[in-house]
Amino acid sequence: MVKKIDFHIHTVSSHKDYDFSYSPEWLKKYVRAAELDAIAITNHDLFDESNFKQIQYDLPNTKVFPGIELSLEEGHVNIIFPEEDSPNLVHFSEWLSSQNLGQNVKVSTEDFCTHMSNWENGIYIFELGKSNALSVPEKLESICSVGGVANQLKFQTFYRIEDALTPVLFSDAHADDNDPEEKRKNIEILKNKNTYLQIDNCSFQEIKNCLMDKTKVGINLRYLRDVIDIENHTVSTGLNLIVGKRGTGKTNFLETIKKYYDYEDIYEIAQFETSNACLWQDKSTYNCSAKVHNSAISLG
Repeated sequence: MVKKIDFHIHTVSSHKDYDFSYSPEWLKKYVRAAELDAIAITNHDLFDESNFKQIQYDLPNTKVFPGIELSLEEGHVNIIFPEEDSPNLVHFSEWLSSQNLGQNVKVSTEDFCTHMSNWENGIYIFELGKSNALSVPEKLESICSVGGVANQLKFQTFYRIEDALTPVLFSDAHADDNDPEEKRKNIEILKNKNTYLQIDNCSFQEIKNCLMDKTKVGINLRYLRDVIDIENHTVSTGLNLIVGKRGTGKTNFLETIKKYYDYEDIYEIAQFETSNACLWQDKSTYNCSAKVHNSAISLG
């Protein structure tokens, strides 16, 4: 059986966020559209117990895990815990608040382990491919650790690296209809930023065990490698040639791809450029290319 999970959703703004407000209707709509079986609530440097319980009430058929997005001195990490560790998260969050750390001050791994009881129980997601990426600190080497990535292309890239952490994909969404950042509230984009796990149920322990086996983690239902899904289309992470007559939607599809990925992730050869590129070959090739208006795009 396969379950679909979003490991990283924001529901409460903190000192590291601009203001936004939790919208239960947005979250219900997102969970339904993305067909999520479980989610994790990971707000910046805080755990709000009343908000967490409200989300559990709002999503009675979805497993909701407590967590926190934490800035350690060594780097950035999202940590998810079983529900029974919620009181420990409350205590740790209160300690964090009492320190008046400010926006740029970070917590040492030693302080985290001292003030977060049962820290060994968590699933640790160390963000990969970012400036604040974090290698697993020596103190945390015994815990369950995976690598968080921002999109499907980065998932496939890190999946192929033999010694890299097992990648997982998450939305980093803000559960708010009126969030000023489109990438944090656009459900059509966010529903493609989730992870599939080969598990029978969404118990914390089964998820944790599954993450230790890279072969059971994927970003599509068929667990295909070197492909990504864009609005029900399977696309290669390498070179894709998009062929069709005028007016068949090639340009719209290319624009859709650009909504999902940053400029540095893609290389596009626009229509007609493929025709000009093959002029040196023979006229029949040129005529064929010009007639069907080819476009090519390389992903990754």
